[in-house]
Amino acid sequence: MLKMLVFLLEYAYSRETAKKVVNVRFLMSENLRQKYLAKGYEIEDKILKFTDELEKTLDKDLLSLETPMTIKFVPSFSTELPPGVDLDKCGTDMIELGDKLNFINEDDSLSSAIAIFSCKSDPYNNTFEVSGLKVPYITHTLTTECTTRTLIFAETEQPKLKAVVTTALIKAAGVLMKNPLIFEEVNDGDNGVTYEIRVNSGVIESLASNECFYSP
Repeated sequence: MLKMLVFLLEYAYSRETAKKVVNVRFLMSENLRQKYLAKGYEIEDKILKFTDELEKTLDKDLLSLETPMTIKFVPSFSTELPPGVDLDKCGTDMIELGDKLNFINEDDSLSSAIAIFSCKSDPYNNTFEVSGLKVPYITHTLTTECTTRTLIFAETEQPKLKAVVTTALIKAAGVLMKNPLIFEEVNDGDNGVTYEIRVNSGVIESLASNECFYSP
């Protein structure tokens, strides 16, 4: 019995779990926040719920690696926007949307940011389809930085909101893959239809191999 206990302790020590911590700023206008409140919920609560589900989904695979690891996203929320960033102005072209991400980076490049544009993605759908994106988003990255800036669009349907938020979180962790997640429709009996997160091949390897966001 004692030998078995020693073996288990040595095994656990040899597989010490690494941890990544990704700080993420969610930026939105007060106008958009109030629109979500008018629909009966706080957008912050939804984001925290989606974040928790994503962490659990990723950790299932990350803990099975030869060098096990976990990931923790730490969201913060702000309606105070950097100079030059107007998230309520619809009808802007892709260049202007990209400029918003540049301004966000100039304001703070030390943490990843997710900006929620108050407008629908419909006017840009053709561009996203041509680019092969299954979820509408725009990401700004620099090779010299671990952090990223991602712009997503206002969604009120829960499956779509979950898709854009969790995809943006994966981008915030430094995964470059265009479509890192799959959302599978599941019949959950009395709870109706739910959409479960599935991780695309390569995401776990990408998280494990990049040197960003490791916590001491």
